[in-house]
Formats: sequence, C-alpha cells, structure tokens
Amino acid sequence: MHPSRIFILSMIAFASCKSPSFTSYFPVQKDKTYTFLKHIDSTNQSFTETLICRETNARVWPGDRHTFSLVEPENTNPKFKKVVQLYYFQKPTPAPDSTDFRDNSFTRLLYCFQGKKVYKVESWSKDLQTMAQRAWLLFPKKLKPGIHYKYRNGDYHRTFVYIGKEPTTVNGIQYKDCIKMDVFETFYDSRKTGTVWLAKNTGVVRWDVKNEQVTHISRQQWYEPDKY
Repeated sequence: MHPSRIFILSMIAFASCKSPSFTSYFPVQKDKTYTFLKHIDSTNQSFTETLICRETNARVWPGDRHTFSLVEPENTNPKFKKVVQLYYFQKPTPAPDSTDFRDNSFTRLLYCFQGKKVYKVESWSKDLQTMAQRAWLLFPKKLKPGIHYKYRNGDYHRTFVYIGKEPTTVNGIQYKDCIKMDVFETFYDSRKTGTVWLAKNTGVVRWDVKNEQVTHISRQQWYEPDKY
C-alpha cells in the first residue's frame, strides 16, 4: 500500500478514536421537544418517550474549576454577578403539585453548561428561595472510556461511564457513531440502571432501563475531579 494512503487511513483511525465532547452529543434548547426510544428490560417493552427541555436562570458566584455556588436571579449580593442558565427535561404533562425543578432525563439532574463542561445541580425549589445551591463538575470537555463520572449525595452514588462509540438504529433510522454510556447506582449494593445512546447534535436517541446487580462500586473506584 502506498505510504500516503497508509498515512491517510491512520489519520482517519486516529480521528475516530478522539475523545468526544459530551456537549456535542447533548444539545439543549429552551422549550424544544426531544423524542427517543425507551426500552424497559424487565418487561421487554419499548415505546417512544417525549421530554421537553426547560430553562431557568440563577446567579453564580464562581468557585474553582470544579464547583461554584448558585442563588436566585433576584439575589442582590454583589458577589453573585453573573447570570447563568440551568436546563432540565420534563414530561409534556409534569406533576402539577411538584414544588421543585425535577429532571426526567437519564441523569435526573439539572444541567449548567460552562466552557463546554457540564455541571450538575440537584433538584431545586421553583421559587429558588433556598440557601445557595452548589453546582459540581459532572462531565469535562472530553469524555474518556472507563472513568466513573459521578454524582454523590451522602451514601448514594450515581455513576456515568462512557463505553465508546457505536451505531444504533431507532425506528428505522440509523445513527452512526453514537456515544454509549452505562448508568449505575450504588446505595447498599450497586446496580446498572441504564444504558443510553446519544447522537451528535441530536441528543439521546435510545435509553434502555435496566436493573442489573453488579459488583459493588467502592468510593475508591470513583473518579476524582483532579484527574481531569
């Protein structure tokens, strides 16, 4: 084979192995409707799920590169100058009695996008009249296979593991080079609770809901932000 062709093929292979940016595969737009295939393993049922992206604002007090504080937009504390957008996904007919912003996507967290990084925020009171909320780094600019990107609340942990890229077909449409992620939860034991496929510039196209017990994921196995 001609050396120039070998070089070109090598560059193509290298490009295909580059670490993807989560934000490129998880676009958000206020009030936009997103649909995807949802499969429940336990009942072997599949159906089309619809979620609507919602937006709310908050003021931010910058911290370090891993976390910052948030308060309601009306807060007059001069330390909280910058206004940022928080995004969450809800069903077309959300629970009318809910007093919190609650996310129905596969992470079940509110999202804040800063510099191509994704920060997560727990569900928050709709009146925002609460103590300062913390936003923690969840996904860096680039995803790496095998790293446990985590959300932690006391003894409860939720882990997101980037598996790699693979195609998937949904309702006769083939999506190439999707990023595939496994979702785990740990409290007393560890379980794989889902697998998601995200297409570039589209978002989630398939979400398999699981309930598989797995080897216990200890705290030592969770990634630390300083390793980014």
